[in-house]
Amino acid sequence: TGQALRKRISDLEEIVGKSTGRWKSPGSDDDRSQQVSDMEDARRITSTPSGKGVASGNPLASTSTTAVHAEPTTGKTIRWRSDLRCGKDFHDDQGVPEAQCNPQSSDPCCAPSGWCGSSISHCTCDGCVDYRSDQSAAASTTPTAGEPAEPYDERSPKNIALVVPFRDREAHLTLFQQRIESHVKAWQAKGVQHNWTVYVIEQYDTNLFNRGYLFNVGFQQAMQDAAGAGRKLDCVVMHDIDIIPEPVVDYGWCRQPIQLSGEIECWDWSAPYPVNVGGVVSLNPTHWKQINGFSNDYEGWGGEDDDLYLRLKQNSLLKGGCHTWCDKKPTAPIVMRPPLGKGRFNCLHDGDHTPRQRAPNDSAMWTRLREMQTGSKRWRTDGLTNLKVNEATPSLVQSPCQKCTAPEDPVQRMRVFAQRWSRVSPKAIRFPASVEMHLPFGHKCANQSLTLTKVPQGLDDLRRLLHTFPETCGVERRFSSKTNFVLLDLSLGQALLLGTDAGTIVPDASLPSLTSTSGHEGWVQARQKAAALGGSHMMQSQRLVRWLRALPPHHHAWILVADKPLPQIRHVFEQEERRAQLTSPVCISSAKLDGTAKYRLTPGTRWCGDNGWTNVETFDMLRSSETAPQMQLVPICIGYNPKKSTYRFEQSSRGCIGKDGDGIEWEHAQTIHTTKDAKGPIICVGKFSNGDSTRWIMSKTITKCSDKGFIASFVFRAMDPAQYVPALIEGCLLTNRSSIRMAAGRLCDEEYSSVVETHWFLRHRQNASDYRLCMAEGRREAWKPSDPSVWRIFWNEACDHKSFVSRDSSDAKISWTLTEEPNLFIPEHGTGRRICLSEVKRQGSLIYSWAPVVEGIQELCLQTLSPADALKYADLVDNVK
Repeated sequence: TGQALRKRISDLEEIVGKSTGRWKSPGSDDDRSQQVSDMEDARRITSTPSGKGVASGNPLASTSTTAVHAEPTTGKTIRWRSDLRCGKDFHDDQGVPEAQCNPQSSDPCCAPSGWCGSSISHCTCDGCVDYRSDQSAAASTTPTAGEPAEPYDERSPKNIALVVPFRDREAHLTLFQQRIESHVKAWQAKGVQHNWTVYVIEQYDTNLFNRGYLFNVGFQQAMQDAAGAGRKLDCVVMHDIDIIPEPVVDYGWCRQPIQLSGEIECWDWSAPYPVNVGGVVSLNPTHWKQINGFSNDYEGWGGEDDDLYLRLKQNSLLKGGCHTWCDKKPTAPIVMRPPLGKGRFNCLHDGDHTPRQRAPNDSAMWTRLREMQTGSKRWRTDGLTNLKVNEATPSLVQSPCQKCTAPEDPVQRMRVFAQRWSRVSPKAIRFPASVEMHLPFGHKCANQSLTLTKVPQGLDDLRRLLHTFPETCGVERRFSSKTNFVLLDLSLGQALLLGTDAGTIVPDASLPSLTSTSGHEGWVQARQKAAALGGSHMMQSQRLVRWLRALPPHHHAWILVADKPLPQIRHVFEQEERRAQLTSPVCISSAKLDGTAKYRLTPGTRWCGDNGWTNVETFDMLRSSETAPQMQLVPICIGYNPKKSTYRFEQSSRGCIGKDGDGIEWEHAQTIHTTKDAKGPIICVGKFSNGDSTRWIMSKTITKCSDKGFIASFVFRAMDPAQYVPALIEGCLLTNRSSIRMAAGRLCDEEYSSVVETHWFLRHRQNASDYRLCMAEGRREAWKPSDPSVWRIFWNEACDHKSFVSRDSSDAKISWTLTEEPNLFIPEHGTGRRICLSEVKRQGSLIYSWAPVVEGIQELCLQTLSPADALKYADLVDNVK
């Protein structure tokens, strides 16, 4: 988490414009203190002796002016400033040092950092000055206008809503819920009985993640729920899922906007930088409405929390002190944070979720931030006021109880907080057109199907849908609450196991991020942890929802009731080596070191311009080495030198670890794999030897690996995502005037409006006894352009010809031309639906048409693939051990 969050520093450089001339990229080999110092210089607004501020050009800084004036009735000079600066470094209108704070305002105390405020770090610390007449009243809880005047009592019950933006991070969510439960119990043990509600807002689409939008949805739901229950919310907390609180954190104080996560473990027990407002931020509903929530426009990783900072700044809601950054003497306004020791949060492993993505062209994000920096009021119309919500499923709602179950969680246990889980999207949600449920082979209703018309809420909801089969099928008597399923994407020929003992779940199309906290050893631990969680009911429900969400609208899919335990089904796939070779992107980025480029690999993403690195290009590798035979694997080992932030690439499993010939110690970051028969682009690797600054290059441009000091080392072929060819292919029956003809492949999509029904076939012959089918267009003797063509299929040896002549039952000659449509194959003993090709007489003419039974003269009857047949030829996915 810490490594990834550092991108904010480098991203801000784009806005700052390197104004100080001392900026050094975090991708370079600076130590942390120098990076922080340069970052602070970039954010600084320096004050002149007259008190006038000089802006640095940074959107997270602004000019400041003194506000020294006289009271209209008494003529007494006012010693405080409207920009909330105070202390010995700031002067009043008479040039007297030590501007004060307004004792009647919500910010009556001056912190050593030179800011007025009302927290403990402003009013009661060593060096704090409280300008209120009653010094004994100093506290961290002076209310704003309209708030109760009584001091803050942490023991008084509060109504607290935690909003958690979420997608594809099931392991994190489980750990987060466990920690929040223990946190609530710890405060209850102290006699503090808050009312807690967690809002899990899941983004139900495949677009870039929109954290700000998801919070706005959660805030709206929290306000609606509170109004419906007749209660007032005290605090609404924007809570990242991957940082979790220690028991000292008080979620009940939010009279001013506060970043509760002021001390984060993976940031050396600090916030990432002084003006950061990410992580865990709490505001009362009045303040959230005042700033119009978050922006809805930031898609992808980054930008929305910087925009939030600028909203708070424009509304004069930044009331914090220097906190952990006092030695850097920050001058830009800072959000309030808890007293030191009270804002401690732990970090969850960064490899447990899909990598953070951003659009390759992120210019729109920077344009919005620059507009906000110059005082744009776009925030007034972008946020809560223009929120549009599209729900995929009804919310899953649970209430606190002593012992009960919850939706999609059948375990009887105590639940100490309420939860509402919603699946939403800012865009209209399209449900796949064809998802059918099928009962097992041999069941009396095996050839009947049930078309899904909604997104199931989870595994339990899917099981309940089985009871919508006709009563004559006897589903209620035969199937129990422990039914398992196989999810079969027919268009890809890929099967996913769902239910008890289905195995572990890993993020779709991703590998762990390359960070110091998510190297090989850390990833092994993360997979072991995922294995422990993988059998949980919630994880399986999310597997179902994720599969449906990622299913393209034009794909056909079957949900099959498993007829045997899932481990047995998995064993068959593995024994027959039917594992889909899915690929995952790998991103190359570069940064400067000693005037020359160094290079980095980030698996799992197509954008890697973070943390001072520049995005260069991407290629594809195997998502899992377990999906290819060991003899076919080509490993690429990635080593990391933390002293210089350089990377080493070797063609071996672990040959990049330890000391090299130059005496440099390399840590193992990751090993990725391609195959010997890969068909993707050629990737070259080169080495630049320069003592402890030795580094490697990786590029699609072969000449780069032997240029500018680099010496070519080796090459390999990347994977081509298109080289995976599914075993199944769609065939369809199309209406053709008075007849019904068969087509395959793209024609079934292009002429979708005329499709009568869909069947499934094999793309290639799997066994010698399989039948080969081919489509042909015929023209009768003395054919005229106004006459319709005749369509039919031929089989086996006839398909070896491009054209031939036959005669129909009336002895009329027909000239046939085989079409370019793909051949189809069916097993000799298929168990699917029976369809027959017959020669029939329609409107005085003999034609060929398809029907479930013979009509006229039989030409051919066949049985297409049943669900059980299709499963024999599908490949297993999402089964990383």
